[in-house]
This record gives sequence, C-alpha cells and structure tokens, in this order.
Amino acid sequence: MIITNSLMYNSYKNIEFPPLEDFAPEQPVVKTLQNGLRVYFLEDNELPLVRVRASIRAGAAYEPAEKIGLASICAQVMRMGGTLKNPGDALDDELGLLGATLDISMGGVSAGASASCLAEKLLRVLDLFNDILRYPSFPQEKIDLAKSAMRTAISRRNDQIGTMAQRAHQIAMYGRASVFAREPQYATIDSITRDDLLQYHRQYFNASRAMIGFVGDFKTSDIWPTVENYFGNWEVSRAPLAAIDTNPLPVHGRSVYFSEKSDVNQTNLYISGVGTRRDDPDWPALRVASFVLGSGGFSSRLLRKVRTELGLAYSVGGGFGAEYDRVGLFRTACQTKTQSTAQAIEAMLGEIEGLIRNPPDRDEIASAQDQILNAEVFEYDTKPEVLARRMTLDYYNYPPAFLQDVNRRVRTITPESVAAAIRRKLNPENLKIVAVGNRDGFDKPLANFGPVTEIDLSILDK
Repeated sequence: MIITNSLMYNSYKNIEFPPLEDFAPEQPVVKTLQNGLRVYFLEDNELPLVRVRASIRAGAAYEPAEKIGLASICAQVMRMGGTLKNPGDALDDELGLLGATLDISMGGVSAGASASCLAEKLLRVLDLFNDILRYPSFPQEKIDLAKSAMRTAISRRNDQIGTMAQRAHQIAMYGRASVFAREPQYATIDSITRDDLLQYHRQYFNASRAMIGFVGDFKTSDIWPTVENYFGNWEVSRAPLAAIDTNPLPVHGRSVYFSEKSDVNQTNLYISGVGTRRDDPDWPALRVASFVLGSGGFSSRLLRKVRTELGLAYSVGGGFGAEYDRVGLFRTACQTKTQSTAQAIEAMLGEIEGLIRNPPDRDEIASAQDQILNAEVFEYDTKPEVLARRMTLDYYNYPPAFLQDVNRRVRTITPESVAAAIRRKLNPENLKIVAVGNRDGFDKPLANFGPVTEIDLSILDK
C-alpha cells in the first residue's frame, strides 16, 4: 500500500500527478562584435572547466562537384596540420600537456570547431583555438595523409551492407547529383590541391559565417575583452552563399530501388517519402505520430508488428523527419533475413497504411506525449547542451523558445489533430522502397511492389 500526502492508495495507478510545468532553461548571454560575429556566454561554476564551440556556415554541400571530399579534407588538415605558429604535431603535444582538446568537424551544411580545458588554461587554449580556426597552414604532407585515408575509405565503403543501404537511400530520395547523395571518388580526391583548401577556407571560415559559444567556469565580463581582442578583427565576407538544392525529389506512386550485395544473408530496407520542416505547423502532431508508428521503441506499431509479432527483424522503426532549413524525409527502416524481404516490406507498408486507416487513438497519443514531454528535461540536462541548442536555433534563424513552444503544442495534440496532420503529409501510395541485399534469395520479386530501378554503388576506378 502506498501512502502519500496522508492518503492511501491501493495501486500506484491511482495516484494523481499534477500536470508538468513549463520548463524554461537558462539562456546564454549573447554579445555581438563590431564585425558581426555573435558570441554566446553561459556561466557554469560547478566544475573548473570551460568548453568552447564554433559553428561555421560551410560544409560538404558547398564544395565543387568535381572536388567532392574537399570539405572533409579541409577539416582534417586544419586540425592535423595546425598553423605556422603551432604546427600540428607540436599542437598535439601542447594540448596533451594542457589536458585540453581541440577539434574541427565538417558536416553537410555546417562546420564546427570545439575546445575544452581547465578554466585556468583558457587563455592559452583560446589562443590556439583562434589560431587554428583562422590561420591553418595546410602543409602538403598532411594533405597527402588525409587524401590517402580518404582513398582507403573509398576502397572499403562497400564492405558493410548498412552503409551501402544508407547511400542507396540517399540516391533514391535526392538523386545521385544532390549534395546529400554524391560521394567522393578517387578522381575527385586526386584533383584536390592545397590552393583549393586555402580558397575554401577563405571563402567560408570568416566572421560573416560563424558564431562562437563559451560555457563553463568563467565570468563573462572577465573574458569578453580577450574575445574581442582575438575575434574582433576576424575578416568578414560580403560574398553570398552558393545556392544549393536541398529538398528531396518528388515522390509519385510506388517505386523500388535496389542495389545488389550478394555476399550477405540479410536485406536492409527503407520505405520513404517526403517529410516536413520543423517550422511546419503540423510538426508537433507528426512528432506524436512518429512515436506511435516507429520512433517510440517497444511501444511503436512497427516494432510490435514486424519484430515482436512476426519475428522478421531485430531492428525496425522510423517516422516523419523534419529539418530546420529544409524538408526532411518520412523514413522507415528495417533489417531482415534475405528470405523474408518481401514479407517485411508488406508488413511495413501495412503499418504505414494503418496510420491512415487507423489513426493513433487517445491512449497511443497519451503515451507518446508522456515520452516526448518527460524526455524534454534531458534535452537541457547540462549547460553545454543548453548552449548547443540555443546556437543551433540561432544558426537556422529560429526563435530561442522554439523547442519549448513545440513541446507546449505537443501537450494539446488530439486524435483529430494527429489524424488530420497525417492525412496532409502522408500518402501511402507515394513511397520509395529501397532494398540492398542478395536478390537470389528473396521470397518474392521486388517488382511486385512497383517498377524497379537498379542503383549502381560500385567503386569507380581511378
């Protein structure tokens, strides 16, 4: 028997809990330098540590099509090669002595730099951070090393069926020429020169395309003059960013995309369509629908049907995808044995179609709401996460309270609003089925599900 507030309950199920209160995480202080660079400060005196992060509007999407791999090599050599003042090998040694880290990363539509150190070492680490971010030397021997590593990665990229399926999926959904589907080849890597890296760095690593954040044990008023001294004279660029097509291809009807991998006894599957954006009014309802369909773990329909009931897969899931700056993908994924490929496709299609025929009911919605809202606090359980989320929102020009506003709207979702959002954004007849595996063992021909397009993932010769 449970006793609480002087009342007795026969079961925990009878305990009445008050509704969750709105959660408002602490916001960083934001200052802007004269060159336009935004700088974020979030003080945290719990431990004598400081973390620094920079976001740069760069990425693989902005590299020339004939030099695919340039952005990745740029990030690698910036860190490995260091600068004239702080060569890469000496930089590694000093960071080890300081007990600090410093990294450069490159994504599809953004680049990043990060550093961490003891608070007492911040000034020296910030000097190194500024130097490597703005003045990389791109030594030729490090360029050659990065290109060699990239060639090795190309030679092995068909080793794993999972990575092959991901690539086939991107090609099917975006087209082979898309910045989200194209991939480095030996020829594109060989064409990259030191001058290309210098030009790419000059074009994208500047104050006009960057923001910097600090979180940790410091006083903003104490380090602001140092930040001004280091970054106040960072060059600006008036050149506009190159226009890139980031949206997925339209999907008309059912179609199948297949890539052969004959040395496996499993099939990796995707069934996908066009998703939405995070600023779409339907996004909160679609987020709930995703939990019900496939992203809610063991409570999701896909997992209960495909894994638990039919025993066709260990891993299965998916839902409506949404990006900050572009339309995302509606995507479901599954790994099954070769002999149950068609059966798994049929089961997945049945659950997708079921979202229309049998929309989420009140109990499913309540369970999804609880999971989403109870997880909200873990989106802000550390101050580095708070800083990262605020910088991400600003990077994509979203209001600071956007995530909290979405969660407030999640609380008001009803079966009717979820069903209406699903009908607006999902047409089960407009889907692409992507399969990678050994067709000789399939239980039914893939052509049963629509016209089949072969995707060639073979590695091009030099």
